[in-house]
Amino acid sequence: MTLTLSSLGERIKLKVGERGSTKNLADILHQVLEYGSSVSAADYISAVGRGLVYGTTGTPNDPEKSLRRLSVLLYFLQFEPSGPEIVYLNTIDSRFTYPPKEELREKIDSSRSRLQA
Repeated sequence: MTLTLSSLGERIKLKVGERGSTKNLADILHQVLEYGSSVSAADYISAVGRGLVYGTTGTPNDPEKSLRRLSVLLYFLQFEPSGPEIVYLNTIDSRFTYPPKEELREKIDSSRSRLQA
């Protein structure tokens, strides 16, 4: 199966559902995603689940930040580094890096443990 933005969004939504809900993830991740509130983070997670890889329609003001957020979310959801989703994202935008930097991975792992508690 060839990935599209829509099918990528569906895969992300499925993984979000396995972890609880968009709201739960947003409550836990909003600071790591660099959002001031969990409501903004929930909007972002929902947008990515619709296949908007930058979390918005059109061109974002700061595409690198948008790609970093996407990497954080996918790492939290435990997408495989060599998986088709990551390969696809690298073909869409070569600036996409996965997994995120170690400093962010530590924050994400800490956040993930709060979800499991």
